[in-house]
Amino acid sequence: MTTGSPLLVDAWRERPGGAVGFLVAFYALLVGSKALLALVVARTRDRLTTRAYRLLLAGSGLLLLAASALLLVGFGTRLAA
Repeated sequence: MTTGSPLLVDAWRERPGGAVGFLVAFYALLVGSKALLALVVARTRDRLTTRAYRLLLAGSGLLLLAASALLLVGFGTRLAA
């Protein structure tokens, strides 16, 4: 909800039709990308071996840990200032 809010508000002030178009396109891409990802996973999940599945899970976990560390550093520096 807060990702494109400033852009949406500015667009609404200048041209309400553009703001509506932005909102529709934003959510269509957001939902569409999730649906496409679900379709790809559903069609390829039988091709993964147990080892490959575990490696993907471990990689996903590492990416989540890295993202949380970046967020903690970013917010930690703001809180300390």
